[in-house]
Amino acid sequence: MSDSSATESRSAPEISVVIPCLNEERTVAVCVRKALAAFKAADAEGEVIVVDNGSSDGSAKAAREAGARVADETRKGYGSALLRGFREARGRFILMADADDSYDLSELPRFLEKLREGHDLVMGTRLKGDIHPGAMPAMNRYLGNPTLSLLIRVMHKSTVSDSQCGMRAFKSELPERLMLCSTGMEMASEIVLKAGRAGLKTAEIPISLHKTVAGRSPKLRPWRDGWRHLRLILMFAPGWLFALPGFFFLFLAIGLCFLGGEGWLSVPSIASLAVGLQLLSYYKFARIYLRDRMGVSEPDDASPPGNNLIESGVRAGIIAVLSGANALFLIAVMFCNRARTLGDAHLAGLALLVLVSFLSGAFFSFMLTYRERQNQS
Repeated sequence: MSDSSATESRSAPEISVVIPCLNEERTVAVCVRKALAAFKAADAEGEVIVVDNGSSDGSAKAAREAGARVADETRKGYGSALLRGFREARGRFILMADADDSYDLSELPRFLEKLREGHDLVMGTRLKGDIHPGAMPAMNRYLGNPTLSLLIRVMHKSTVSDSQCGMRAFKSELPERLMLCSTGMEMASEIVLKAGRAGLKTAEIPISLHKTVAGRSPKLRPWRDGWRHLRLILMFAPGWLFALPGFFFLFLAIGLCFLGGEGWLSVPSIASLAVGLQLLSYYKFARIYLRDRMGVSEPDDASPPGNNLIESGVRAGIIAVLSGANALFLIAVMFCNRARTLGDAHLAGLALLVLVSFLSGAFFSFMLTYRERQNQS
């Protein structure tokens, strides 16, 4: 190792505090000073990085004067600012928090203690801590956050109770290891669900959430950001999004064949078969894409029933079978006299096929272009 490299290694801080900031002039300096004081309390070398995301007030100046290193990020979005901060960080560990002083950075030593014990991710949990009056809207506290956290626990093998908590700490290699890419508020969910799927060692710490200063413009838009979180959670759970509905339609097709009066020529049964196979094909391609492009694999105990069936051989012929099923469906509708006697049944089958194909195709198209969309935003 060269002398310059050795000096740089010795001077690298133990922990970097990353604070995304957009027009938080009244509170950002308070956060910086709390972090600097926390370094002394934890007997740690640290740095504070404030990422200015296009502030029109004096946020950047206030952060510098308080002792932070300020980085500018031109791409808009909470996730964009965090990603820039992660790249700027020189510490062995990273702690992220908001610039509105809602999180108490004097609690940093408790996070650092867990990181020193070997945990990969240390999450703050407001739901098990102290939420001050007026600090969190009732809809977020009792509906939005618990629902999103439950979905992440069920679908992504996570144990986190407060997936949307903005104060969390982790090893500095985690962003690159998990291939984080979200540019908006959904970054909070992406970190948690990917860590759960990767089997990272995670701990939770009850923390306090304080009410922000009066007159502050809220950054969170509950319905828009809630949808972005939900979309991301489903996108990274192809078993739940595609495989479970796919097997439902397959079993429905079998039931219609054996229990329906029209037998195998029943148009609804053929449509159900085609839909089921199409959804399962999406499931296969989604898993490949998530594994190769997004750094996500599907843990066995988070997979829905039927995963082993696909792995054992059905996936090898899924495209051929799907093509055959669709051809059979069209033949039955257009040329079979018995199918024509079903009246409006073929219309119902066609409507089902078109509707599910459109919806699942649109979602899968979004999935395939997600990283490119984030890079362009």
